[in-house]
This record gives sequence, structure tokens and C-alpha cells, in this order.
Amino acid sequence: MGARLSIPHTHRHKRGSSSKRSSNNSTSTTNNNSSSSNHHHPLDQLMEGSHSHHTVASSCLSHGRSYHNTSSSYWLPNDNDENDRLTAEYWTLCQEHRPFAIRRLCIGCIRPPNVDFKLANLTTGLPFPNNTFDLVNIRLFILALKSDEWQFILEEMYRVLKPGGCFQSSECGMLEGGTDFIRWAGSTFEKVILSRNQEPWISLKLPKMIGAMPGYRILETDRKMIPLGNPDFVCKDFHYDAIMIFKAAQPFLMDSLGLTTDTYPSFLDKLAVELRKQPPALWSFVYCVAQKVVEE
Repeated sequence: MGARLSIPHTHRHKRGSSSKRSSNNSTSTTNNNSSSSNHHHPLDQLMEGSHSHHTVASSCLSHGRSYHNTSSSYWLPNDNDENDRLTAEYWTLCQEHRPFAIRRLCIGCIRPPNVDFKLANLTTGLPFPNNTFDLVNIRLFILALKSDEWQFILEEMYRVLKPGGCFQSSECGMLEGGTDFIRWAGSTFEKVILSRNQEPWISLKLPKMIGAMPGYRILETDRKMIPLGNPDFVCKDFHYDAIMIFKAAQPFLMDSLGLTTDTYPSFLDKLAVELRKQPPALWSFVYCVAQKVVEE
């Protein structure tokens, strides 16, 4: 709105204790344009009517999902299912905004020797000195930050960016259009976001906020509308992602939607069906690229 997949998004599956992963480090090439009509999309399985894909336990406060237990405002899970969704979401965004076919070479190197990974809390400041990075990217923090935290975050991005370096952001909006059911579900989600002191339309505000900061020059901004009912694989991926977000946010949405643990699975089933109907349900994504001006 995060197991890592080493397979194309059209082959997505859940990780499990019985799944086997290949340890073969042989060289291979793949073309991101390749896809087979024989591959079944996860959304098609969800639409078959089985509740097993979204049955949740009622034995704990988190309804069978693991959530952050910190002062953070982030309210989606931090378990393996959510990691799978975030990873799939990343590849879906790549598919939607891919300008050309990409060929990749895999030699089994999971962690390159010149790459270092660090964990940090963005809301308390980044543990890096000024002017460190050539590129800073922030993506889908809409449910992670409060409205009054965004300005500080943007200033932190600017601080660690080298002069001449680029900052890029990608944020989603709310569901737009669709049937009465979709408008009700989308507006309820938006109200819950507002009740948590977050900004549901930060995607539209970010380019203006970045452009208003001294020292930034906007290079490009773009807004794409994704029709969730279209039959192509990319739109199906976004459709599936939208349903999984509603599933992940169950503990926070259930009361506002007037639902219970028993009725929430049926709500998800109906959501999947209604997203395919006319008028089309749309999901927007806004991208912005800015450059840190070199002072003369």
C-alpha cells in the first residue's frame, strides 16, 4: 500500500514448510515479457469461491496475522503473507511502468559483496551523513506515516541526497469509481486512514510538497489510473493486491464496515466480484522524480 520471490509474478505461490527451493546456482536468462496463457493467476483461484484463501483465526487480537507492536503508525501486517504481497506488488509496479523488455542474468548471487543493508526508523532520522546517496527512493508509505510526519521525511531525503542526485517517490491513491459497493468500501477505507491521522491522498500532495522545497527541481511527475477489472495480467495483479490489502487490514476495517470475523470472508469474496464490474473501479499511482540542485 514485502519470503522474496525468485519466480515471475505469474507463478506466485505461498511459502510453506513443505515447499522446496532450488539451490542451483547455474546461469539463466529470463525475459520479463514472457508469459504463458496456461498460467493461472491467484485472482482466478480466489474467484473460484473457496474461503480457504482468506479464512482467519479469531483466537488473537490480530486475527491470525502478525502486526507491528511499536509506536509506529504503520498498520499492515509484518508476516510472511504480507512480505509475499509486497514483493508481488513491487513486480506488478515494474510491469506497469516498464518502458521496454528487460533481460536479466541470474548467477545465484543473492547478496552482492558491494551492497550493504541497514535497518533504520525513518521517522527518527536516517543514520547516514549529509550528501551520501546519488539516488533515494521512497515507495508506498501511505499507511506508514502520519500526515504531520511527511515534511520531516522529505527533509531527511534531501539531507542524505548528494547535490545533483535524484529523489523518486511512488505512492498510491484511493479506490475511485466502481459500483456502489466499491465506493462504500473505498470511502470506508479512506475514513479509517483519516481517523489514524494519516493522509489518504498523499500521492497527489507529494509532488507539490517536493516542488515547494528549496533546492529541489522536479524532473518528472506522472499519475496512472489502473482499471482493476481489466482481464490482462497486470490489472489482475493490482486487483489481487487490492483484495489482499483489505484482507491484511481486517482488524482496523472490520468495525467500520459493520462486519464480524465470520462475515469478513464473504465481504472479501464480494469485493473481488464487484471490482470486476462496470463502471470500472480505478486505483491511481503517482510517481515523482526530483533532482537536488547543485549550488554554485
